[in-house]
Amino acid sequence: MKAVLRLSEPKGDLWHMDRFEQARQAETDYHKRFYRENEVFENGTWISEPNRIVMELLERVPDSDPQVLDLACGVGRNTLPIASILKESGGRITGVDLLGDAVNTLKKKARELGLDDVVVAVESDAEQFDIKKNAYDYILACSCLEHLSSEEAMLQMIDRMQQGTKVGGIHCLSLCTDVVEIDKVTREAMEALIELPLSSDRAWQLLKERYMGWNVLRRQVVPQCIDETKYDKSIEFRTNLLTFAVQKV
Repeated sequence: MKAVLRLSEPKGDLWHMDRFEQARQAETDYHKRFYRENEVFENGTWISEPNRIVMELLERVPDSDPQVLDLACGVGRNTLPIASILKESGGRITGVDLLGDAVNTLKKKARELGLDDVVVAVESDAEQFDIKKNAYDYILACSCLEHLSSEEAMLQMIDRMQQGTKVGGIHCLSLCTDVVEIDKVTREAMEALIELPLSSDRAWQLLKERYMGWNVLRRQVVPQCIDETKYDKSIEFRTNLLTFAVQKV
């Protein structure tokens, strides 16, 4: 695994809304194309299987009528495997994603797998989604927080997630930090066009402060390198993938 380059944090007004809109459009275009060209659980893709830590943490969720929220669920990489387990216990999972195409694919797959009575698929920006208070036993935000509009929006999102979590409930967060994109032809390193670029150090600082008093179940950073097609180029996407799991006490 090649080392991930670390970039300095953007400062103040330099990271303005025009740049956010550019990043949001780039991410939207990439994911629409990726979901169009690849099936959920397709071998050789990053949606070939559910996140292992996500599934391990599910074992800690109460067996009786568990309620799960999957923010930025995409086409159901985690939503569908969780739903298959919840079907046996009478629970339900709500999957939320910004992309209507992804939500429609999730609904279709849930019907095909006989899970449509367990899966509630909602098209919404995570920042705007109404999280009911004290409603959930397990909330996932995998590759979600780095796509919000600002650090303030991220902290507000976490606050709403916390308010929506029952005592004993679990959060599993994963986000891309220290992101760099390499042009595979020229080998030029570019600052990635991502909505909320954070260093792993800054992300840890924000999470540690916001989750003070919660029981930490898992904390890790793993370098990752993924081949992507973006900006009509072949791109090597490098990141330090941060995973943070906590339980409300």
